Amino acid sequence: MMGPGGCMGGMGGWLLLGGLLLIALLVLVIVGTIWLVRNMRGSPRSGQGSAVDELERRYALGEIDREEFTRAREDLAGRGRARDVTPGR
Repeated sequence: MMGPGGCMGGMGGWLLLGGLLLIALLVLVIVGTIWLVRNMRGSPRSGQGSAVDELERRYALGEIDREEFTRAREDLAGRGRARDVTPGR
């Protein structure tokens, strides 16, 4: 038989267990905070979503019509190239 100061007996075991639980709780709070901040930004994890993805999303939700979708998609495809900016095109 072990006395009050034996292995995991007495207050020593509870202090060790309490310390481990406190560390686990702190890690959980930190990880939860990081997760919350990342998800509140609203941007995809892989970085920034493309403009075409946003355009497709708006078209799918009915925020823009087919004509506006087509015009904007062609405009985005022509980015970086010289293009005709004649009105009505």
